[in-house]
This record gives sequence, structure tokens and C-alpha cells, in this order.
Amino acid sequence: MIDDVELKSIVEDKTSGSSQILLALNRWLKKNLISIDRPEELFRQLRGKFPSFQNLQSYFDQLIDLYSLSRDKKFILKFIEDFESNSSATFDRIYKNLLEKVSGMSKFITISNSKTLSEIFFRMNNDLKHLHVIISESRPLCEGRLLADALLKRNISVTLITEAMTANIIRSADSAIIGADIILKDGSVVNKTGSLNLAIISKFYDKPFFVVTDRTKFSSHKKFDQKADAAGEIWGKVDPNLTITNNYFEIVDSKLITSVISD
Repeated sequence: MIDDVELKSIVEDKTSGSSQILLALNRWLKKNLISIDRPEELFRQLRGKFPSFQNLQSYFDQLIDLYSLSRDKKFILKFIEDFESNSSATFDRIYKNLLEKVSGMSKFITISNSKTLSEIFFRMNNDLKHLHVIISESRPLCEGRLLADALLKRNISVTLITEAMTANIIRSADSAIIGADIILKDGSVVNKTGSLNLAIISKFYDKPFFVVTDRTKFSSHKKFDQKADAAGEIWGKVDPNLTITNNYFEIVDSKLITSVISD
């Protein structure tokens, strides 16, 4: 059923954060739900496309449950229409809960691309005179550049770095702050690869390490099954003696996290 050009491009998006993908899917469903013949089947297919994104799992679980109860597309559409406006309020609550913890700070280091982070920094920019964000570009797809571009459009000062520069440049930052794709039952966080490196370096230099997320990212699972992604994104060379490892996501142990801030 995922043959619509716009929907396919959303599903195949490898550079946007999970919250951004979720909003894009919600907007697509808002436009197209009424014309879909078997919505529950589509919900299940889409759920299966995002095993690493807890918020998308929760979202489609809700749609599946609601549709199985009502079989009424208009009822489901009301949930979808309310979702985006509720998302803005969620970002407001996360930011409010973060403010006290970052009091006196103005320079933050982060990694990759995250809708939650961009919304937090947009709000922070209204309150801070000298906000500066250091962004690790997040190889191999370099989606940190997307976050940098979004912040620059709001006139927020940005420094873009490679992951290899993190240990040297973090000393000038007040704290590290990342988003999350899953919060595991023990409080550990699944996020883009490079997050663990940032957390360990933050610990070494005694920098607070914050995670901002909404409550839909919290999972009852105790572990995360890491899967291999396309080796060619790292290097296209093929040799019987060469092994290339490419994992998009990794676990940051809860012991490395100063605080998880949610709504």
C-alpha cells in the first residue's frame, strides 16, 4: 500500500528525526485518510517500517486501537487533526521543564537532526541573548547539517563540526543536549550513533548531558536490537578482507545521562 510518491519519500527519509517523520506522516494521513480503503492495514505496514522509533510505534498502535474500536474514519481523522496542535504544546512543556536545568547556560553541543531539539532551540533563542549551538554533523549522512540550516534560518549562531572534533571543542560548551528515539526501561537512551561518544566525553569533561524527549519515546523494552545499515554509505569499496560496519543507532547508558527532560 505504500506506493504513493509522497508517502514513500517520508518512509525512506534517513536524515530527519523521528518526531519530524511522525509529523510528516500525520500530515499525509490528514490529507489522504478518507480515500484509503484499508486504513488498519496501512497503519500496520507503516508501524513495521519504523522499529527503531518508539514514538512512531506508539502513534500507530493508537491508530490501530482506535480504528479497531470504531471503524469510523472521521473519528480517526479527528485524532490526526488534533495531533499536530498537541505537538506544539508538547514542545512548550519540554522547554519549560528544561529551563531551570540550563539556567545560566548559553552554549550547547549536540548531534544529528531532531525536531524536538530544533523546537527547543527556537524557544531558547527567544529567551537567551547569546545562544550558540555546536552541532556534530553525524556521519555518514551528515543530517546535522539539516539542524544547522534550520537554526541558521532563525538567526541562531551555529558551529558545525565532525564527530572527531567533539573531544576538543566540547570544553567550550556549557552542556551537551540530545534528542532520543527510544527511552528503554532502565533509563538508557537509544539515539543516533555518535551520541555515546558525546556522552562519554561529556562525562570526562564534567559537562551536563541532557536528553530532551516527549513521553511517547518511553518504552517497556529492556534492550535494543541494533541492525546493520548500508555499508556503502561508509565506503563503496568491496574486498574479501574488508568489513564495513554502519549502524545508525546506539545505546547511551543511563549512568552517563545527567537528566532526561520530558513533557
